[in-house]
Amino acid sequence: MKKTADLILNQSQQWFIDALLTLMKTKPFHKIQIKELAEKAGLDRRTFYRHFKSKEDVLFLQCRVVIEDFAKKVLAKNELNFKTVAISYFEFWNDYLDFLKLLKASNMICFFSDKMDKLYYEHVTSKVKQYLNGVELDHKTRYHFFYGMGGLWHVMNWWQLEDPRETPEEMGQILVEYITEIYASLALNTAAGNSVRQAASPS
Repeated sequence: MKKTADLILNQSQQWFIDALLTLMKTKPFHKIQIKELAEKAGLDRRTFYRHFKSKEDVLFLQCRVVIEDFAKKVLAKNELNFKTVAISYFEFWNDYLDFLKLLKASNMICFFSDKMDKLYYEHVTSKVKQYLNGVELDHKTRYHFFYGMGGLWHVMNWWQLEDPRETPEEMGQILVEYITEIYASLALNTAAGNSVRQAASPS
């Protein structure tokens, strides 16, 4: 049996996932039939429908496995801050580049990204929250979270196309420098604007 942070797959579920990923190497996802998926897994259709309703359910389960693995990687860090999370993010996707390529080849990358945010946030609220001292996961924080994860996702999609690619550590540093520059620029512009308003106001 395969175990992730919380998710436990039985042997049949794992075989169906492995079979699906193998088939996706040679044909688009939408052309894969349940019958051939079951045959590739060495099981029958009855066993398939005992665990899944559709092949999309198999892919969704693999998405859960992927996100659980990411959560484990992040929580393995000694400290949690933006840089360590960013480095973990690129380390993680560096290990899953083949999976990304399969999704892209079958035009299923949107299927994953649509599920991704919800799965990420479930982990934040259930597991990562205890490590976020003083951070309340309120409505506003959810927007902050999705803004940050969306940015990382799009940067990663460009990064994985590069050859050669920057290391995860280099990407973490690039993003930290960018955020530092942006906030410094905003602070400078705010200060300059306040000075102009003060100078223009009647004494």
